[in-house]
Amino acid sequence: MARIRTIKPDFWLDEDLASLPDATKLLAIGLLNHSDDKGYFKANEMIVRAAIFPFSEPSLSIHGMLTELSNIGYIRINTGSDGKKYGWVVNFLKHQRINRPTPSVIECLVQFTEDSVRTHTQVTVGREGKGKERKGKELNGVKPTGRFTPPTIEEVAFYCLERQNLVDPNHFMDHYEANGWMRGKSKIKSWKACVRTWEKNTKQLPQQGEVSPEKLKSKLKALTDKSWALLK
Repeated sequence: MARIRTIKPDFWLDEDLASLPDATKLLAIGLLNHSDDKGYFKANEMIVRAAIFPFSEPSLSIHGMLTELSNIGYIRINTGSDGKKYGWVVNFLKHQRINRPTPSVIECLVQFTEDSVRTHTQVTVGREGKGKERKGKELNGVKPTGRFTPPTIEEVAFYCLERQNLVDPNHFMDHYEANGWMRGKSKIKSWKACVRTWEKNTKQLPQQGEVSPEKLKSKLKALTDKSWALLK
């Protein structure tokens, strides 16, 4: 179900988005309307076309536009546990205020990590367009940028739990956001490497074997409750 969302003035001044075709920028806005209350959406191209471009020409490549948005880090695409493709608008919760959020059905089906920030050459469920994808090369005139995308508080918390360390995700985020995601005079290239550096100055959580997904999710919720409250 489509929802009312906020478009901030910064959207129109974003240099990465400005370099994309107008149709792709329109898709970026449409994905906000058709994402759930945590920014997740179904990445099936036929569903995206029907929801956002119902009267478009068949030649309009949804696959190509999703790829362009993925290349600049606006969205991430990954395969869910049910074998279907899902997407996530990376900075959704930074820009949207949800008063009474509806629980996400997609969230429990798919995880997004740094590895999922990539050109989604396999996102198609029902092929569109012609021609073959060329791994590592330009796609629709857009090159993968390798641009650093700051993590969300949920990603940091989940990574800390995976490594079973005691790094405080809130403290970590506050520190690097205040410093513009710089370490000294250098721009950060990997936030996970920063977490591992902080980890050296903290104690490890007691080793109790592999953490189950249910327990991991429970701990993640506890760590991020404070952040969610600030976002509401």
